Amino acid sequence: MIKTAILPNETQESLFVVTQVGEIYFLKNNILKLFLDIKNRVLQLNEGYDERGLLGLAFHPNFQTNGLFYLHYSIKDSNGTPIPNIPRPNPCNIDTLNLDWKDRNRIYDHIDTIEEWQLNGNEAIKKKNNS
Repeated sequence: MIKTAILPNETQESLFVVTQVGEIYFLKNNILKLFLDIKNRVLQLNEGYDERGLLGLAFHPNFQTNGLFYLHYSIKDSNGTPIPNIPRPNPCNIDTLNLDWKDRNRIYDHIDTIEEWQLNGNEAIKKKNNS
Protein backbone atom coordinates (compact mmCIF):
# COMPACT_ATOMS: atom_id res chain seq x y z
CA MET A 1 0.00 0.00 0.00
CA ILE A 2 1.22 3.51 -0.77
CA LYS A 3 0.06 6.74 0.91
CA THR A 4 1.25 10.33 1.04
CA ALA A 5 1.26 12.75 3.97
CA ILE A 6 3.13 15.73 5.32
CA LEU A 7 5.06 14.86 8.46
CA PRO A 8 4.63 17.13 11.50
CA ASN A 9 6.83 20.24 11.40
CA GLU A 10 7.49 19.77 7.68
CA THR A 11 6.12 21.38 4.54
CA GLN A 12 6.86 18.77 1.88
CA GLU A 13 4.77 15.67 1.28
CA SER A 14 6.41 12.27 1.86
CA LEU A 15 5.52 8.96 0.23
CA PHE A 16 4.71 6.14 2.69
CA VAL A 17 5.05 2.46 1.73
CA VAL A 18 3.32 -0.17 3.89
CA THR A 19 4.40 -3.81 3.84
CA GLN A 20 2.01 -6.62 4.71
CA VAL A 21 4.50 -8.10 7.20
CA GLY A 22 4.38 -4.96 9.38
CA GLU A 23 6.82 -2.31 8.19
CA ILE A 24 6.07 1.25 7.11
CA TYR A 25 8.71 3.19 5.21
CA PHE A 26 8.70 6.76 3.97
CA LEU A 27 10.56 8.35 1.10
CA LYS A 28 12.05 11.77 1.82
CA ASN A 29 14.67 13.53 -0.30
CA ASN A 30 15.01 10.32 -2.37
CA ILE A 31 16.04 8.38 0.77
CA LEU A 32 13.90 5.49 2.03
CA LYS A 33 13.63 5.51 5.85
CA LEU A 34 11.82 3.25 8.30
CA PHE A 35 8.80 5.03 9.81
CA LEU A 36 7.47 2.18 11.98
CA ASP A 37 8.13 -1.54 12.42
CA ILE A 38 5.33 -3.55 14.06
CA LYS A 39 6.31 -7.00 12.76
CA ASN A 40 6.35 -8.24 16.37
CA ARG A 41 2.63 -7.31 16.66
CA VAL A 42 1.47 -8.72 13.30
CA LEU A 43 0.29 -12.27 12.68
CA GLN A 44 2.87 -14.32 10.78
CA LEU A 45 1.71 -14.68 7.19
CA ASN A 46 1.21 -17.94 5.33
CA GLU A 47 3.43 -18.57 2.33
CA GLY A 48 1.88 -17.48 -0.93
CA TYR A 49 -1.39 -15.58 -0.92
CA ASP A 50 -2.61 -14.28 2.45
CA GLU A 51 -5.19 -11.58 3.20
CA ARG A 52 -3.88 -10.97 6.71
CA GLY A 53 -1.07 -8.82 8.09
CA LEU A 54 -0.69 -5.04 8.14
CA LEU A 55 -3.67 -4.13 5.98
CA GLY A 56 -4.28 -0.44 6.42
CA LEU A 57 -2.74 2.93 7.20
CA ALA A 58 -4.76 6.12 7.45
CA PHE A 59 -3.57 9.55 8.46
CA HIS A 60 -5.70 11.89 10.56
CA PRO A 61 -6.79 14.93 8.51
CA ASN A 62 -4.61 17.03 10.82
CA PHE A 63 -1.66 14.60 10.86
CA GLN A 64 0.75 17.42 10.01
CA THR A 65 -0.09 19.16 13.29
CA ASN A 66 -1.24 16.35 15.64
CA GLY A 67 0.79 13.36 14.38
CA LEU A 68 -2.17 10.95 14.65
CA PHE A 69 -2.47 7.94 12.34
CA TYR A 70 -4.37 4.65 12.33
CA LEU A 71 -3.28 1.08 11.63
CA HIS A 72 -5.40 -1.95 10.71
CA TYR A 73 -3.68 -5.31 11.12
CA SER A 74 -4.08 -8.96 12.08
CA ILE A 75 -2.92 -9.56 15.65
CA LYS A 76 0.01 -11.89 16.30
CA ASP A 77 -0.82 -15.20 18.03
CA SER A 78 -4.55 -14.88 17.29
CA ASN A 79 -4.83 -18.01 15.13
CA GLY A 80 -7.62 -20.35 16.10
CA THR A 81 -9.77 -22.95 14.40
CA PRO A 82 -12.76 -21.48 12.57
CA ILE A 83 -16.14 -23.00 13.42
CA PRO A 84 -18.57 -23.29 10.48
CA ASN A 85 -22.02 -21.65 10.43
CA ILE A 86 -21.22 -18.80 12.82
CA PRO A 87 -23.93 -16.11 12.69
CA ARG A 88 -22.68 -13.13 10.74
CA PRO A 89 -23.73 -9.49 11.19
CA ASN A 90 -26.26 -8.44 8.57
CA PRO A 91 -26.54 -4.67 7.97
CA CYS A 92 -30.18 -5.17 6.94
CA ASN A 93 -31.07 -6.90 10.23
CA ILE A 94 -30.47 -4.70 13.29
CA ASP A 95 -30.74 -7.72 15.62
CA THR A 96 -27.47 -9.12 14.23
CA LEU A 97 -25.45 -5.92 14.57
CA ASN A 98 -25.05 -6.13 18.34
CA LEU A 99 -24.07 -9.78 18.62
CA ASP A 100 -21.79 -10.55 21.53
CA TRP A 101 -18.79 -12.32 19.98
CA LYS A 102 -17.57 -14.46 22.90
CA ASP A 103 -14.54 -16.71 22.80
CA ARG A 104 -13.32 -15.05 19.60
CA ASN A 105 -9.76 -16.40 19.99
CA ARG A 106 -11.15 -19.92 19.65
CA ILE A 107 -13.92 -19.26 17.14
CA TYR A 108 -12.15 -17.25 14.45
CA ASP A 109 -9.02 -18.02 12.47
CA HIS A 110 -7.52 -14.63 13.41
CA ILE A 111 -8.39 -11.27 14.96
CA ASP A 112 -7.89 -7.84 13.40
CA THR A 113 -7.44 -4.59 15.27
CA ILE A 114 -7.61 -0.91 14.45
CA GLU A 115 -5.32 1.21 16.59
CA GLU A 116 -4.64 4.90 16.97
CA TRP A 117 -0.96 5.87 17.01
CA GLN A 118 0.78 9.20 17.39
CA LEU A 119 4.09 10.41 16.07
CA ASN A 120 5.89 12.01 19.00
CA GLY A 121 9.15 13.52 17.77
CA ASN A 122 10.81 10.69 15.85
CA GLU A 123 8.95 7.94 17.71
CA ALA A 124 5.50 6.48 16.97
CA ILE A 125 3.56 5.35 20.04
CA LYS A 126 0.31 3.40 20.26
CA LYS A 127 -2.43 5.56 21.79
CA LYS A 128 -5.20 3.07 22.51
CA ASN A 129 -6.39 -0.37 21.42
CA ASN A 130 -9.75 -0.59 19.65
CA SER A 131 -9.74 -4.30 18.81
